[in-house]
Amino acid sequence: MNVQELLSTLSIGQEHKTKIDDIQKYIIENRIQELFNEILTNILHHRPQNAKQFIIQCLQNVKVVRPDDPHSNQIYEMKEPFLLTEDFEAIFESYDVLGIQTVPIAYLIQGINILI
Repeated sequence: MNVQELLSTLSIGQEHKTKIDDIQKYIIENRIQELFNEILTNILHHRPQNAKQFIIQCLQNVKVVRPDDPHSNQIYEMKEPFLLTEDFEAIFESYDVLGIQTVPIAYLIQGINILI
């Protein structure tokens, strides 16, 4: 659903469209959704007793990546990544069905799509 459809569905007048567009632009530019997705993934994985405290710790552990780094399209970097090297090795081992230390490109694409 695009912004126009949402405005119409919620009976919001055109005078608020600029504000909604500004909010949407801010969320995209600052990659807020990615940050919340990472935090939610960690909450569901760890299932802490105190979720609020866990969220606070996650936010305190967030490092802002330098925007002038040409090799990074990330804005946020967590101190502890969700997937470790061992996790990726296990994933690729499961795709090396012939045991020849080679994985076909189609399998790699399928594996990446699962992770996304």
